[in-house]
Amino acid sequence: MTSLLVASAWAQPDLRQMAGTPLPSSDLPNGAVSVRVVRGAISNNVSDQRVELVGGPQPLAAATDGSGRAQFDDVPRDATLRAVAVVDGERLESQPFQRPLRGGVRLLLAAGLGDVGSASGGATGAAQPGDVALGNDSRFIVELAEGSVEVFGALEIVNVQKVPVQPSAPIVFEVPPDAQSATVLEGSAKQALVEGQRVLVTGPFAPGSTPVQFAYRLPYSNGRLTIEQRVPIPLSQLNVAVRRAGDMRADVRGAAQQRETAFEGRTYLVAGGPGLARGETVRIDLEGLPHHPRWPLYLAIGLAAAILLSATLVLMKPVREDVADTGALEAQRRTLLEALVAVEHQQATGALEMSAYAAKRAALVEALEPIYEQIDRLHRNTPAARGAGAGADLRPKAASPDPVARA
Repeated sequence: MTSLLVASAWAQPDLRQMAGTPLPSSDLPNGAVSVRVVRGAISNNVSDQRVELVGGPQPLAAATDGSGRAQFDDVPRDATLRAVAVVDGERLESQPFQRPLRGGVRLLLAAGLGDVGSASGGATGAAQPGDVALGNDSRFIVELAEGSVEVFGALEIVNVQKVPVQPSAPIVFEVPPDAQSATVLEGSAKQALVEGQRVLVTGPFAPGSTPVQFAYRLPYSNGRLTIEQRVPIPLSQLNVAVRRAGDMRADVRGAAQQRETAFEGRTYLVAGGPGLARGETVRIDLEGLPHHPRWPLYLAIGLAAAILLSATLVLMKPVREDVADTGALEAQRRTLLEALVAVEHQQATGALEMSAYAAKRAALVEALEPIYEQIDRLHRNTPAARGAGAGADLRPKAASPDPVARA
């Protein structure tokens, strides 16, 4: 959030800039998409408006509420989606986006804005062939997250001509190969969109500056990480801000000066230097990143696998109707319940996909039922149970049908 605040301090977008731009939101449930529809002004919400998400296996539809919002839960993974609404005959469509790994996506669709162009929303008039560059106010910001860093590009593409220009090819920012959740942020021109591991910005470009803001996440497993971001057009001036924590160190290649500054109670290393030519790379080396050792997770997964193996051996042995050893049945019950706990842990830590989790859990629950029935039968045949009544059921009356709860 701090990086977004910093970016917003550099550029204050109007409604045209905000409309249609996907914005990652950590306050939404994982896989949720919230689409707000307004007419003419940010305060004029459109309620009872049909909104569709297209691009997945099948279109999804929802209606906006009193606040103008329609929410879609658990949207498909790996699908390139667009939000679409038709307001008073005007078709509104968002930029394409994908479901992030964590949290959700917020979108704004705005009707009644007209076709008035601006330097940030698209060029007007006939475009001429020409080149553009990244202006002096372009910055790269590095924020810290759990087990990863978040890289923000808050850039301005500058056309110094007095007429719109059209470069010979789209401007393409290739994010690092291991980057995750690449996204175009609120405040960017509609000309910017994400396609896989690329951020594309198409012309023409109006005179002045066109804002482009994107972000991605880079995971790391130890205390070191190198960030390399190639610039597809000349960068007028190198500006980098890296949030620091503890003994973390950052080195920005080519920086002529660097200093520490405080913002919102956090410490940042701010580095600056001469510009870069087309095709050169912004390189940031980080050391001393906060991280947790991985062996406890690997140990937990290994123990869970061992427990599941034991449960598999139990599942291969059918429960005999003539078994009279309550101790053996109790041992089988404990093994299966431990396996259930292991399955739940694997799913919670992301080591087990939902489909495999559901299948394994169903098999374990099914295997537990005859064991509980046999234990109940043995209890009813004890002298105490016969004294209480031949047909007495000694199981707790309020017991849950779920074996996990009954344990």
